[in-house]
Amino acid sequence: YYLHIEPGSSFVGGGSYHPPADALKAIRTEIFDNSEDFKDRLRRARWQRLLGDSRHELSEYGLAQAHYLQALELMGRPYAPAPLNRIVSILAHLVKQVAVRHAVSTDENTVAEQSLASHAYARLAEIYYHENNPLAVLHLTLLSVDQAQRAGSIPDLCAGYGALAVAFGQAGLVGVARRYMRRAIELAETRPSDVNGIAYAHLLAMVYASSQCDWAVLDSSGVRAAALFADLGDGYRHASVQALQLVGDIQRGRYSDATATLEQMATYVAANAVPRVTGWYFDNTLQRDIAKGRVARADIEARQEAAAKVDSLVDALTSCGNSASAWLCIGEPDRALASAEQGLTYLFGNAPVAGAGYIYGPIGVVEALLACWGRAAPEASREYAEKTARACRMLETYTRQVPSTRPRGYFLLACYQELKGARRKATQTWRKAAEAAERLSMPYDRAAALQALGQRLPPGNAELKEALAIFETLDVPPPSLFKPARTT
Repeated sequence: YYLHIEPGSSFVGGGSYHPPADALKAIRTEIFDNSEDFKDRLRRARWQRLLGDSRHELSEYGLAQAHYLQALELMGRPYAPAPLNRIVSILAHLVKQVAVRHAVSTDENTVAEQSLASHAYARLAEIYYHENNPLAVLHLTLLSVDQAQRAGSIPDLCAGYGALAVAFGQAGLVGVARRYMRRAIELAETRPSDVNGIAYAHLLAMVYASSQCDWAVLDSSGVRAAALFADLGDGYRHASVQALQLVGDIQRGRYSDATATLEQMATYVAANAVPRVTGWYFDNTLQRDIAKGRVARADIEARQEAAAKVDSLVDALTSCGNSASAWLCIGEPDRALASAEQGLTYLFGNAPVAGAGYIYGPIGVVEALLACWGRAAPEASREYAEKTARACRMLETYTRQVPSTRPRGYFLLACYQELKGARRKATQTWRKAAEAAERLSMPYDRAAALQALGQRLPPGNAELKEALAIFETLDVPPPSLFKPARTT
């Protein structure tokens, strides 16, 4: 055992040594797995995971990421793949998910290591999700599931399947995403005593459902997850459920339900909630109040203050977009444009993340740019037009990827087409917005698109009448901000 011989090493006289796999495993078990060095490094890796979890729960993602990477390093699993290697690994793991059944490990130390690695990979995937890196999300999630399968760890496997549902949904593979979502919930429900695991599986189902506008799943999983996290006393996760439900209620025009949830959430926010939860609260407050036409300046400022305390690119972009839309609503285009310009630095730095209320980041940025069309100084007008065009191209890509973006995204793209003089194309795109909103059960956005059409058709048209009827049913005023003005 003290003679270290690499497999394939050459000997004097030619030839090479290839020890049997079982022999290598025995040597590793004797010298490595059962050594005090291994146990010490596993202990230190567990400590790094705990530190990572603590930072993660405080939304300190940069610090959490460093701890998880250190945990993997201690286990001999450094994570820093080159882009090509990451793609190759993703393909290999996808094949394994379909064609290979993993043998579950029986060695106690090996199981502990694999379970810890699965957890670290899963948390890193969540961090990369917030950093708008879908390729890393898919890769890390597949690694997490692979290790959970080898360890036979049902909690890690449930979380992995749920994360795969989010990742595949983000990639546009909705059928595959839905299957993994169901597998996660069904597997979690087989262990009634693991209340946290069941609740987390339903929370991940809500993340998937919110971007796909699968309202039945959002509502059913929301009820289940909210009750379980409330019983556990997990305020952060309970607030996560509330935030996802708020997005769904506001998109469907259920403003009274949203108000009731916001009132419940306000108690938690007032009790010194982490800034990220505070941001979610004000994001949804602003979206509800924009529809109601009664935004409070203090809420915009509170949203921006909360964003400054969160280490998350996607939260920063969402804050900029929501703030830009809200400043427009209260008639302050200069501040709206300033928020939009700040949001552009995040939008152009990373592709927008797919899911939940994060859609209001890029949407709000584009809305402010269009509403303030013509405000740029003559010497800067060309640069302004180029930035607006680039933002609209990104929004167009986003509408293809994320169903919940389509009604508002198509609307803004139609506004942009009209500003460029392509009026016939703009009319067609507004019709697409109205059709998408009807298909996805988003009445406010349908009414807004019909209103835009009606304003451009002869008086007494059916589109404008239907729009006004919908706004009356929702008990909200017809918006004036959806028609960008050429300001000089």
